Amino acid sequence: MQNLTNKINGFLNAAIGTTVLMVCVGSFLALFPTLSLEITRWIFIIALVSSGISMISADLAGKRQTGLLSGTVFGSFIILLGLIILTNPGVLSIIPIAIGFYVVISSLIKIRMTLALREISNSAFTASILMNLISVVSGCVIIFQPITSTAVAIMIVGIMLVVYGVSDLINVFILKKHVKDFAKNMKAAKRYLTEDIKEAEIVEDKKKK
Repeated sequence: MQNLTNKINGFLNAAIGTTVLMVCVGSFLALFPTLSLEITRWIFIIALVSSGISMISADLAGKRQTGLLSGTVFGSFIILLGLIILTNPGVLSIIPIAIGFYVVISSLIKIRMTLALREISNSAFTASILMNLISVVSGCVIIFQPITSTAVAIMIVGIMLVVYGVSDLINVFILKKHVKDFAKNMKAAKRYLTEDIKEAEIVEDKKKK
């Protein structure tokens, strides 16, 4: 169980670093929306690639996880977004969309853990769901904001990143308080699943006899 606990803690610690970075980027963009677009592009490239490397490192530090929302898959996805922006300077218009998708997917990953809180603490579950919803809404605003003015659009992206960052930090700290409970429940679920499989195999063998 200790390995699982370390893996969950590693993921959440990486999320804290990534979220703090996003808050810093968001604050910078909100305060200086008329900044050169080229500098803004490099800010997003560094933020995306750093976040991707952090997620992959946290995922590979423990037992390798598979699935669409694993740290390795998600980390690779946002690194790819960063490289696309790096190699195609003309795609500056997709920066808000890329950041918005990052925010939404990051929130969806944490919802998996939030759902487990239902069996651990109702108050923590409610607070975590609320923070996730705020994060998802922030991501959607970034993706679909209709502002055509570049400076205003950058300011909105910055503000939404700060909103996302604050709500995500609160959510991560809520989740970190229950890491041991998560690990215990996941281990128990795995044990019960193994026992059910063994029982089904025994029944099947009896039928054959």
